Parts: sequence; C-alpha cells; structure tokens
Amino acid sequence: MIDWRFWHDWFHEKVIAGTYNWLSNIALNDNVDKKWIDGFANWLGTATQWLSATTRKVQNGFVRSYALSILLGVVLILGYLLLIPR
Repeated sequence: MIDWRFWHDWFHEKVIAGTYNWLSNIALNDNVDKKWIDGFANWLGTATQWLSATTRKVQNGFVRSYALSILLGVVLILGYLLLIPR
C-alpha cells in the first residue's frame, strides 16, 4: 500500500504535472504570451495613440467647430430620415 502511494505521487508529479508544466512553459509562455497577449496590448496602445492624435485635430476648443459638427450631424440624420424609403 505504501509503495503504491509513493509510485502514485511520483507518477503524478513527474508525468502528469511535469508534462503540464513543460508544455505550459514552452507553448504558452513563449508563443501565446509573447506573441498574442503582449502583441494585443502593444496594438491597443498604438491604436489609442492614433485615435488620440486623430481626435486632437477635431477638438480645437472653438465653439464654432462644435456647432458645425452638431449641424452636420442634424443634416445627416434628417437626410437619412427623409430620403430613405420605408
């Protein structure tokens, strides 16, 4: 009975957990983490910088620019509602 427990512990530690740890270190650490997760985080930062640089040009602080944006939005909505057949 005691030999069975030691063998079972060894098998679980070396074969099952060891294989799982080895695969997770090789596959997940190198490929998934560095390429996919870090790549997505870097892309998200780049996309945020691009979006802020684009909207910085529109947000200039002049009321006339904001009024023109509202007017264009109203014209687009009215054009959509009046010209699209039902």
